[in-house]
Amino acid sequence: MRLPLATLLLTVAVASTLVVRAHAEPDTAAAMAVRIAGAVDAPSSMTNEQLRATCSNELELVTYTIRGEQHQATCVPLALLVAKARPKLPEGRNHPDLAFVVAVRARDGYTAAFSFGELDGKLGDAKVYVALDFDGKPLSHKHAPAELIVTSDKKGSRGVRAIETIEVIDLTAKERAERTR
Repeated sequence: MRLPLATLLLTVAVASTLVVRAHAEPDTAAAMAVRIAGAVDAPSSMTNEQLRATCSNELELVTYTIRGEQHQATCVPLALLVAKARPKLPEGRNHPDLAFVVAVRARDGYTAAFSFGELDGKLGDAKVYVALDFDGKPLSHKHAPAELIVTSDKKGSRGVRAIETIEVIDLTAKERAERTR
């Protein structure tokens, strides 16, 4: 049986797309990782289990409300993960950390941002956590490898499901680079 060339090409194209997709998206939530990057000395990429192991002494059981219902999650404070990545704070400036922002981005592109001042318990005291489970159960594929919860916000708009990247951004980097030219 001979297939027309167009049918054969279409079949190959569809099969290729499926193979690429299968390799681009991990099959299990356990294989997904959170990448910590940007203006840091120690960038990393960690799965849910690696986050749990790396921060085992700092894990907190956090209670929060979604649509009027109470839930609990085992969490790592976002500020702790950022500190472990060692932000590249410029020397010789008063409060250089206040010119830094943390952007938390989901697989679908949804992003929430926080200033270092908000995350610093001595200044803004925002309660921002990276949740590793939901009511004692592993996160679903839709929410894995971790999700962001902000218990101090009045609304859940800055909550981020399926965290892909935590990026530390130095808002003064461009200005400093221009001065050194």
